This record gives sequence, C-alpha cells and structure tokens, in this order.
Amino acid sequence: GHFSIFTYKNYSYPKFVVYTQNRHIVNLLYSFFNIGKITVKTKSRKKPIYIYSVTKYDELKKVINFFEKHKLQIKYHEFIKFKEFLNRWHPKVQKRSREESIKALEKAVGMYKEGVPVKEIVSKTGVSLNRLYIILKAYNLKRYNKIENV
Repeated sequence: GHFSIFTYKNYSYPKFVVYTQNRHIVNLLYSFFNIGKITVKTKSRKKPIYIYSVTKYDELKKVINFFEKHKLQIKYHEFIKFKEFLNRWHPKVQKRSREESIKALEKAVGMYKEGVPVKEIVSKTGVSLNRLYIILKAYNLKRYNKIENV
C-alpha cells in the first residue's frame, strides 16, 4: 500500500491505497478500519487487482491515528509527509452539523459586510460560493450601491 497525494484539475487531495491480487487482504482492511471502499480492476489482466482506498478526511484521520500508534517499518517517511499534508489540507466539501453550517454562514456574511474579498471568505469559512450568493441575495446585501440619477 501507499500514502498518496493526487492532483486533479489544480486540486490536490490525499488518498491511502492498497493494491493486491488477494481479495481477502482488502476485505480484512475494510473490516478492520470499517471505512473506505473496495474496487476491482479486471481489464486486460489475467488476475483481478483488488484496491482498498480511503479518501474522506475523517476516515483518513483514523488511518493516521492507527499508524501513529503502530509505527511503520517501511514507508515511514512517506507516511510523515502524508500526515503533514493532511494536517494542512482542507477538503472542498466539509460535512457540518446544522449549527456549524449556520455559524459558518453568519461568519461569511459578517466578513462580506467588512469588505473581505469573496474568494477569501469562501477559503476561510468553507461556505460554497453558490450558497454565499444565495444568502447575500436573500438578505439583499450588496457592497456597492448604485448611484441614483438626481
């Protein structure tokens, strides 16, 4: 297996992956961690390749915690780099409770009223651009008022 950082359309994301021809191994990993997913590659191969992968932020934290408690003998430096990336990384989509979502939206609206650039608001609050504009429109918030003809 390996710890990887994939880049897709200018967006990087971490991924823990194990490739094997032994289906039993990926099933054990899935049962042990109780996270991730299993896929199978069969095209142009004599034997299928089973792939166990974990990409969700919260699930990757579980994998990190496990390998912090049980030190790797091989690929330790790869693990450290992966862990550092994960600690700095912010997923594009963050699942929040209703209360957390409301707080994030309130913070975003407050930042907007203070004149913070929209790109920075989205980056710092995790509120999607679309959702921010819906809220701003609902509250009829605009930064620049049109000058009426006198």
